[in-house]
Amino acid sequence: MPLASPAAEPAYRLTVVHYDLRLRLDIAEESVSGELVATARGFGAGSESLVLDVGDLAIDSVTLGRERLAFAVADHRLSVRLPRVLS
Repeated sequence: MPLASPAAEPAYRLTVVHYDLRLRLDIAEESVSGELVATARGFGAGSESLVLDVGDLAIDSVTLGRERLAFAVADHRLSVRLPRVLS
């Protein structure tokens, strides 16, 4: 079977270097909510967007510092367009 061409692979220019996850369990409501802080480093051009696999999680908001960012979730992936290139 032929290997996929490197050009066919997405060129991600961000690396997540740390995750901080805080969960709240509500037994009575049978729900879990929480907050995830992901620290990422950018590598020049192409680091103006971030894509994360989120499975079936419901995403309520995305922020960079105190700034709320637009985002989309499709096919279990969270896509965020960053307001500037990360370094």
